[in-house]
Amino acid sequence: MGLVLLGASLASAPAALAQTCSDFAATRQPYFGDVHVHTVLSFDAYTFETRNGPRDAYRFAKGETVGLPPLDALGQPTRSHTLRVPLDFAAVTDHSELLGETRLCTVGNLQTPACAAIREGSFAQAAFYFGGQLTDENPTRRAFCGTDGQLCVAAASSVWSEIQAAAEEFDDDTAACEFSTFIGYEWTASPGGDTTHRNVLFRSANVPSVPTSYVEAQNPFALWDAIDAQCAGVGGDCGAVTIPHNSNLSAGRTLTPTGPTGAPITLAESLRRQSREPLVELTQHKGDSECRPGVGTATEAGCGFEKIASGPTAADPPLNYVRNVLLEGLGVDRQSGANPFALGFIGSSDTHNGTPGATLEDDFPGHTGSDDASPTARLTDTRIPMSPGGLMVLWAEENSRAALFSAIERRESYATSGTRPTLRFFGGFDLPAGLCSRADLVDQGYATGVPMGGALAADPADPAPRFVVSAMKDPGSPGFPGTPLAEIEIVKGWVDEAGVAHEAISTIAGGPPGPNALDTQTCTPDGSGAATLCGEWQDPDFEPDEHAFYYARLKESPTCRWSALECRAAGVDCTTPAPPGFGNCCNGSVPDAIQERATSSPIWVKPVPEPGGGDALIAGAMGLGAAAHRVRRIRPGSGPRQG
Repeated sequence: MGLVLLGASLASAPAALAQTCSDFAATRQPYFGDVHVHTVLSFDAYTFETRNGPRDAYRFAKGETVGLPPLDALGQPTRSHTLRVPLDFAAVTDHSELLGETRLCTVGNLQTPACAAIREGSFAQAAFYFGGQLTDENPTRRAFCGTDGQLCVAAASSVWSEIQAAAEEFDDDTAACEFSTFIGYEWTASPGGDTTHRNVLFRSANVPSVPTSYVEAQNPFALWDAIDAQCAGVGGDCGAVTIPHNSNLSAGRTLTPTGPTGAPITLAESLRRQSREPLVELTQHKGDSECRPGVGTATEAGCGFEKIASGPTAADPPLNYVRNVLLEGLGVDRQSGANPFALGFIGSSDTHNGTPGATLEDDFPGHTGSDDASPTARLTDTRIPMSPGGLMVLWAEENSRAALFSAIERRESYATSGTRPTLRFFGGFDLPAGLCSRADLVDQGYATGVPMGGALAADPADPAPRFVVSAMKDPGSPGFPGTPLAEIEIVKGWVDEAGVAHEAISTIAGGPPGPNALDTQTCTPDGSGAATLCGEWQDPDFEPDEHAFYYARLKESPTCRWSALECRAAGVDCTTPAPPGFGNCCNGSVPDAIQERATSSPIWVKPVPEPGGGDALIAGAMGLGAAAHRVRRIRPGSGPRQG
């Protein structure tokens, strides 16, 4: 019989959790949030005329209205926005870089050309003066920061106190538990201009006195060292996780199988990365990072969703995309016994408006202040590929900071592309058949298997693991019903005995939409799809000696993309020349229709005992991108399935 790998870092059956909320449910429930949020405290957001602060961001997340740029002559916002449905939790994650400098330049009104660039709203000029602080190999602060940068560090500490105070003010610690917050920041390391950014989320209110920036830590290991040293001085339950984002724009540098010196990752370093970085942001405003057709093992059309590519396919590094990173992790695990990339999935917005959760295609106000405040500004060549962003969903017993953080640590999470469907995913060797027709699906899933984010150990006598996926459509809001569901897929990735990476995609419930599912000229759907879907599947090609991962991907029925909706609202008719500013409505640069989706954290399966052991220093065994890779699409009905 296969083993369920249990541990603090892997999803498991519900353990005893002290109840603090009236909504407590032992079998856990989904909570929707956004933990990638910038406000006026971020240097770039300030140059975009964003004036919402952390308290405004939390008010917005709870359903209140906030103002948006552009600003009028009196400095007041000329637009406003409100969420149709409030979030359950959020985190303001302003850039730790330039946090103090921005305060000294704006509130302090320092009279230097660099500060003037921030005050006058010139992002390009601000980047000219301050960019090296984010991109240089050995970053330093500007002279006005004083000896060792202490003036700017002190200012950053003061701003950080304000961020903490706002999070504590809006974190509901009563039995109602209506809204939760995390204290956090973004570490915006951009060596050579490549994004290796991480959001840092703290477990509790016991946090360091100042956030760590790229000036103090130039790689993730140095960041973890700095946080550990700071937390040692704070004491209590000070601790944090880091969440990488935008690997799609990183030149393959965000997630690499190397240690802090660039040498192949060691066993100890793999284990450290696994514990400190349990999640990755799969989708956000600046694109989707799951996979790209033709890069690594990916060929399926589903990998073309919301791509913002840094170059042609042939030049796109495989490790820009998370599915390839997961495969890389399997190869390292096979050789060394530890997977450095056991990454669960989330989405978030990366808004620079202080508007967490503003992720709907038909209600998109932009995310970069005055820079994309109008339809014509959003429809430019550089802006039209961007999206409203995604959401993070955590399966937790209650909406408390402690319960949500525990869900993060065990990876019981999924990413959505901005909508709010519910997605459950269980796997196990002893999972009973017929769960889709049973009322105790969830109880059985936890009792006989593991949920998303979990891990299974296979011995040679094991049958193939079984999986069950259940989903409910986004309930929507009054006047705005949610979109029906089209299809559930299971994505499998594995590394064989020769160290070659493979992937396969299986449809286990529903199916691709029909050709008339959406009239893109009027954005009218034909109503096809389901309110709920459930599918069961057993891997027909399972080998107990292979290292593998499986994740569920739920696709909604087609709807019009935000760009198509704005083009239709402007009356653009592509049979005649488009009016000025709307040329991209008709050139096919982005699709008119998309299928919103939810993507679960993987379930990992590995053999035990490990065959051969291997050298803990060996990494990258699969050689991603090599001709030896194989991909296969499994059509509905080709293997055991129900639903």
